[in-house]
Amino acid sequence: MGHILKQLAKRDICSRTIFNNRFTIEISEKVHLHYRNLRIILNLSDFLELCKGCIASLDRWAKLGLPEPKEGQHIELCRKKVATEACNAGIQVSLNSNLYNKNEGKIYAEGAEFTDDQYVHIKIRDIRIECSIKEFEVLADAIIEAKERLKDFSISPLL
Repeated sequence: MGHILKQLAKRDICSRTIFNNRFTIEISEKVHLHYRNLRIILNLSDFLELCKGCIASLDRWAKLGLPEPKEGQHIELCRKKVATEACNAGIQVSLNSNLYNKNEGKIYAEGAEFTDDQYVHIKIRDIRIECSIKEFEVLADAIIEAKERLKDFSISPLL
């Protein structure tokens, strides 16, 4: 949790994403947790810790009386140490072919209302974000603006 010092850029975008209502968990070389257009790559032990944390969070939330989220309230339901074997693909931005179109009607394409032939795939360490080309252009413009505004602040780098 952090405190915003300065908003560096803001853009409005459509609430719908490429995979607007998708939640999928896959196991292959790692565990892939898909939530809408976000994919988190986990090793098996981190996935198990995440599952245990979700179960414990539900239990804690129930014991607190199922409080609804509200402004100014912060209740931590779980804290665990993860990424003991971190997946780090660096930062990559790719143009991808939409394979979901080719698999229409099959389980592989379920939840993929996106019909453009191509989309942009952004990798940052173990996070994947999929967005339309138009959405990526809006994101890129916001990042360029933020980079310019960031020059006015002295910041100690994390890298």
